[in-house]
Amino acid sequence: MSNRKIISIANKVTFLRKYDGLSIRELSAELRFRMEHIADLETGAVQADLEDVIRYCDFFGVDYEGFLFDEFGDFKAAYIADNEKMMKAIGYSV
Repeated sequence: MSNRKIISIANKVTFLRKYDGLSIRELSAELRFRMEHIADLETGAVQADLEDVIRYCDFFGVDYEGFLFDEFGDFKAAYIADNEKMMKAIGYSV
């Protein structure tokens, strides 16, 4: 078994939005999602379905498989290299 921490979909979608400096309102307009749906995805209140994953990946330019399985380079590099900034961006105290 690996020690690798799997990054939740909720954390990924929050990180991608905040990393690009978008508000929930701005992202909802771009993706044509309700603001409440994006907020629910980010808090983990609802699980992302295939349509959600496809829209997020297409919009942010990340690979579907990499997004789902923590293998896309830009996200992984940003997560590892700047973990404290990312954690603050998604609302954690560090």
